[in-house]
Amino acid sequence: MKAEKEFRPWRLNWTPKHIERFWDWWGGNSALSKHYFSKRNGKAILDQISHYVRFLGTVIDLGAGPGYIVDILINRGVKTLAVDTSAESLAVLERRMAGFSNFLGTKVSKIDAVPIDDDQAAVVLLIETIEHLGKDALDGLLGEAYRITKRGGWIAVTTPNDEKLDELETMCPDCGCVYHYYQHMRSWSKTSLEQYMNAVGFNTVVCKPTLFSHHPYILQPFHRLAYAVLGAKLPHLLYIGKKK
Repeated sequence: MKAEKEFRPWRLNWTPKHIERFWDWWGGNSALSKHYFSKRNGKAILDQISHYVRFLGTVIDLGAGPGYIVDILINRGVKTLAVDTSAESLAVLERRMAGFSNFLGTKVSKIDAVPIDDDQAAVVLLIETIEHLGKDALDGLLGEAYRITKRGGWIAVTTPNDEKLDELETMCPDCGCVYHYYQHMRSWSKTSLEQYMNAVGFNTVVCKPTLFSHHPYILQPFHRLAYAVLGAKLPHLLYIGKKK
């Protein structure tokens, strides 16, 4: 009888192919939709962005996934184009948004090669996206975000605030692969996010810790108050910048 190989956990090195497979699985599985941050918190995210940005002209959602942010924008009368590396996720969005006049369609993209001409977006959104990327992919995507934003146009970025990545790691009990449950690869602070975006070429308008509350609007002040009373760290970061 052949001896069983010793079991050893090992850490996954995310490649573009791994990421594509992961999000094709998530995007095509309707049972997982409730776990998408943008589905639970999308209205709160856009409400906060709207304090600084007017959604006039074309909005491009980079890393749109199944399009829960796009849904809200379309229903608010905003012309919106969705871009993602996951064809399966975008197919779900296409089926749902067919026939809406403000829906400008979808583009399947490589992370560092967005199939959109220069200076097309009045507003670029990167909602809960940058934590999923290694340095090369991040530099490529942010460079593309800058390229497709009009002069004087806006970019809005959200990401977890100072996330402790190991708190959401999981392991496959068959092969021993260890990976972050939501495929996060990096943690951001207010300082690191602002510095990174400035290096890309955007002028910072605001960069701050915040709370995107999933509670009904009338209860959101109490949600924020709870963080203040407990002295807890606000869980999210919001960055707003303008193209120079």
